[in-house]
Amino acid sequence: MSEQEQPRKKLSLSTRKTLTTNRAVTSSNNLKNKLQAKKESSVSNFLKHADSDLASLYEERNDVVEQIKQLEQRLQFAKSEPLQEFLIELKSKDFDLLAKINDRVSEI
Repeated sequence: MSEQEQPRKKLSLSTRKTLTTNRAVTSSNNLKNKLQAKKESSVSNFLKHADSDLASLYEERNDVVEQIKQLEQRLQFAKSEPLQEFLIELKSKDFDLLAKINDRVSEI
């Protein structure tokens, strides 16, 4: 049989549309993530280089946030009253540091 005699295969448009939509959503999410990372990076650079007090507050907050993440991971596996109390203390310290950073930025 020659090529012209064979029946053509019907292409399903529904799967094509789904793939295109998924690609568009994926690329949109990638762009949003890149933009968010760029914003966070520029804010981070500003806080690190604007003022020495502000930089020290920012570094201290980063340390507290890292401790909070580690503690939350530990609490996923073992529920412990002292760890939960310490987590609450760390989160309140984080909030206080954010308030101080906000005050310093508003002064600038």
